[in-house]
Amino acid sequence: MTVRCSAIRSVCAAGMCVAVTVSLLHAHDHPSHGSDALPPYEGDGYTAGAGGYPGMHFPAKNVHLLSWLPIPEFGEEHEAANDCWGYVSPSGREYAMLGLSHGTGFVEITNPGDPQIIAMIPGISSTWRDMKVYEHYAYIVSEGSGGQGGGIQVIDLSQIDDGIVDHINSVTEGGSLPTTRTHNVALDEESGYLYRCGGGSGTIGIRFYSLADPANPTFVGEWHERYVHDAQVVTYTEGPYAGMQVAFLYSNDQNNGGNPGLDILDVTDKSNIVQLGFTSYSFPAFSHQGWLNDDRTLVFLNDELAEIEYGLTTTTRVIDVSDLTNPFEVSTFTNGQNSIGHNIYIRDNLMLAANYRSGLRVFDLSTNPHSPQEVAFFNTFPEGDGLNFNSLWSNFPFYPSGVVIGSDIEKGLFVWWVGDLPLEFELPDGPPELLDPSGQAVRVNIIPSDGQEVSPGSAMLHYDIGEGEQTVELVHIGGNSYDAVFPPLPCGTSVSWYLSAMNQFDLVQRKPHEAPAETFASIVGYAATVSFADDFETDLGWTVGAPDDDATEGIWERANPVGTTVGSEQVQPDEPFVGNACYITGQHPGGGAGANDVDHGKTTLFSPQFDLSHGGEAVISYWRWYSNHAGANPFNDVFEVDISSDGGKTWVNVETVGPDGPQVMGGWYRHEFAVSSFVPLTEAVQVRFVASDYDPQALVEAAVDAFEVNMIDCTPPCLGDIAPSGGDGVVDVSDLLALLASWGVCPADEPCPADLNGDGVVDVSDLLALLGNWGACRE
Repeated sequence: MTVRCSAIRSVCAAGMCVAVTVSLLHAHDHPSHGSDALPPYEGDGYTAGAGGYPGMHFPAKNVHLLSWLPIPEFGEEHEAANDCWGYVSPSGREYAMLGLSHGTGFVEITNPGDPQIIAMIPGISSTWRDMKVYEHYAYIVSEGSGGQGGGIQVIDLSQIDDGIVDHINSVTEGGSLPTTRTHNVALDEESGYLYRCGGGSGTIGIRFYSLADPANPTFVGEWHERYVHDAQVVTYTEGPYAGMQVAFLYSNDQNNGGNPGLDILDVTDKSNIVQLGFTSYSFPAFSHQGWLNDDRTLVFLNDELAEIEYGLTTTTRVIDVSDLTNPFEVSTFTNGQNSIGHNIYIRDNLMLAANYRSGLRVFDLSTNPHSPQEVAFFNTFPEGDGLNFNSLWSNFPFYPSGVVIGSDIEKGLFVWWVGDLPLEFELPDGPPELLDPSGQAVRVNIIPSDGQEVSPGSAMLHYDIGEGEQTVELVHIGGNSYDAVFPPLPCGTSVSWYLSAMNQFDLVQRKPHEAPAETFASIVGYAATVSFADDFETDLGWTVGAPDDDATEGIWERANPVGTTVGSEQVQPDEPFVGNACYITGQHPGGGAGANDVDHGKTTLFSPQFDLSHGGEAVISYWRWYSNHAGANPFNDVFEVDISSDGGKTWVNVETVGPDGPQVMGGWYRHEFAVSSFVPLTEAVQVRFVASDYDPQALVEAAVDAFEVNMIDCTPPCLGDIAPSGGDGVVDVSDLLALLASWGVCPADEPCPADLNGDGVVDVSDLLALLGNWGACRE
């Protein structure tokens, strides 16, 4: 491995400046969820089913965005989103519920790359809304506004597969404290009881409702010794607590705080509640929410004000609850993010935390649950971190398909896949640079991860020769192997293509992942000859500067670049690069990342002129590096590549990189194209690369390396013309003798021209092919 020209600077953390104002709450004031909320995002969302790029870039690791529905898609009346939950119908179809400022949205995500909004249930205007599911009913609560919360909305989901969602009841009564306000709702599906948590001011604890008649929740008891912000209630089915219904309460003395901690109650007898245990914890400010691990021995708890009051990075407490009468804090851990922790859920030894301005954070609890490692994340607030109450509110990770959803205050509903994607594509021989004009099969392996499978008939080849996309089903060879069969295509044609397949849950995956915005590129032809190649180690005639260039810094130059903190230094294998030099937009002189990046205009790099008028097709390829994702005005500038056939008098655009998408974050990408797809093949063909940064400024850098011009041979080969003196255009006795001399298994790693059918053995089939072409090449 060589650290080479790929060491281009990209943005340092300080390069993206976001003004953050944190209003420190008075000790133990009620957390103001969403009080720092920004206006709803109004740009494009994303569906993997359509491919391409999201409307903005989200930093991520091991979390894959499947779809994203911004808030305006649910209705213009909604100013913000809040909580989320999930539902699976008896047919196995999966749905997301998204709390919004004026109601709740119901979205089918059975195909998570193509979500469909099914219904909107209006609700009283509220910053807070929470929902849970029992059988085919959803129960929605809110804090409301003007002292009214709307009680419990009962929603019938029995016909949701048919697109029908009914609000059938509202329960506003129950309890000694008459209020329709509720902060959260918990539900024990094992016992069939619903629990309203908090709501309003003072000491509003928890109210119990029987779901014996799920359409008509019935009040059966309450506990108001402390304010309960949130709760998890479970029925133990084994061990010393078997049969006991236990409530884990995230509680404080009052709704504005005081003595925050974890209360544990035996709520089996709703008329005789027994407090089993209580514990406080380190750095207490406001006990917010938590969740039991899979074996119910540990609670993972977050405190919504501790990061602010104690100057902490996002901190989670680990509480031992193996003895319900003696809970105690075991440890705390942090991922070092400057963000407030909000909602935690646990499934299959993964803890998924929604942490406001640092997004979804995933921790592996399997090895060391007292000090787990962060293994994945997806930051829904790339604008910058901070101790603010906005961005990601919650997540729901309990779908049978493995899909995870998240609710963001400004950006709406996210649908993710955490970890390795269900299907992995492999091209054992790599994507071909040349495709045989008579047609060609390209071997593809599609490897499902554990518990996944390829949906029969879903594996597809998509190709386009400039006349619109064509789709061909892959031929299943057996096991995980398929053939992508290209039909006969005109020689010299440039083909863009990609692959797709679905798993058993109809999740569409593609290779390349960003297809169809990004595709493989192949040229149809019999052979290619390099007519020009430049690794930029020497000067082969490139020039810098157009008459209208106006950039004041970051001018193109040939150099071995000095890397900076823009992203990270990129490391590439020795191939296909040679040496360390390339063309870059300004050598870095030292200092900050913004020193000598492109500023205040454009800078242009010109290739030499090429004579491509001698027949055949010409293909140009290059590797490029581009970054515009940092600074005060990111994702607004572009990198343009143009071609001319008249020595630079007129230009045709070949590609424009940006202003957004994954290829504007740095990193080397190869691009190739057939010249005749853009301009005639003349004696004065030239390419130019234009990088620009117009006011307001961003950090913009670009680089070019490994530039090649290849001539494509469209003369059909003479099958069987294999004699050592071959190439004479005749299949005759000399070729027959050469084939017989090569009879048998071909030598490993050596050319075997007599193996006419490419099966690794010279045998009767090759002899018959030669005889069938006897004299066929004679002019």
